[in-house]
Amino acid sequence: MNSNSLWGWFAAGIVGAATIFFGVRTFTKDEKVLDNSTEQQIALSQKQNPSRPLYGLNGLVKFNRVGLCDPRFIKVIDSLDIDWFRYPGGTNANYANWRTDSPSLRSVQLLVKATGMKIMFDLNVLTSTLDDQMEMLETADRLGIVGDGLFELGNELNQFKYEGKERFPDARAYADTCHRWIAALKKRFPKAQFAVVGENKKWKGGEDWANIQVKTNPEANLIWHFYPPGKFTHNGILDTSALKVLIHEDYVKSFGTKIPPSKVWITEFNIGDHDKDPKELLDTFATGQEKLAVKFTLKEFASMGIKMIGKHNIVGKNFAAVYADKKSAYLLPVGRAIREFMLSQKGQ
Repeated sequence: MNSNSLWGWFAAGIVGAATIFFGVRTFTKDEKVLDNSTEQQIALSQKQNPSRPLYGLNGLVKFNRVGLCDPRFIKVIDSLDIDWFRYPGGTNANYANWRTDSPSLRSVQLLVKATGMKIMFDLNVLTSTLDDQMEMLETADRLGIVGDGLFELGNELNQFKYEGKERFPDARAYADTCHRWIAALKKRFPKAQFAVVGENKKWKGGEDWANIQVKTNPEANLIWHFYPPGKFTHNGILDTSALKVLIHEDYVKSFGTKIPPSKVWITEFNIGDHDKDPKELLDTFATGQEKLAVKFTLKEFASMGIKMIGKHNIVGKNFAAVYADKKSAYLLPVGRAIREFMLSQKGQ
């Protein structure tokens, strides 16, 4: 995609509002939708629409009151009908110890067997070593949960106020490390797909982050984490035009105009602002509007040509998908929106 065509795509993207309608299928928290055949589920999904994006959820479960061993929790995750689960999560992946942390690889194996979804492995390139992470993947592969391999190399290591900057003082240092890791991982997992931290930043050494990653690791995808940098509701009602503008402007800010969306993976996005944001930027949705925001955002990302799209977060605060405790587990409104969207994508 050349510069002019991408600018044309960008200009078209910020004009007008999109009207979205999705079919809704009634779901209760007691509905059973499990299928123990991992290979059959994945094959069926790809056969129905092999060109569609793969959708997933950030798998951080530290806010949860039950673990992945809980059958009710797994059942509800399965009802989302998503394609992949990000393990072990986002920021925590930069400090994860796969031998002692929760969820364990055995727990993840239970999830894969029950749901058929793939695992997006967010590797610890900050506080671990290539040898240690390779051993983790070897262990996971013996458990049958690696498949061809979806590998993400670290989380948000281009942030200025972050200890990752001590190890990766500029884009080149990170790119070179990823180059070594990818070369080694490809020897063991030749069909694996890779993604590296990809967004440009304003600090010195991060301004051309995306292009340096592409030049150093052309086979890798670039990671984009989208959190709306501005307001897109009015009196609790979703303004799709405003949200669309925020999405497309943030893309160009992150990657410029020459990197096509097909080169980008979204492993985190959300529809609300963090608690640390100023009060005037916090979004309060009227009933049902958060569901419309999730569906609109998923569809917009897909229309841009992005092939890997993941929502943050599966549990916890800030528009999580699932609630679970020792007595019950069920989909929250955002989770119901994801399920409805997924069923629409699969023609159900």
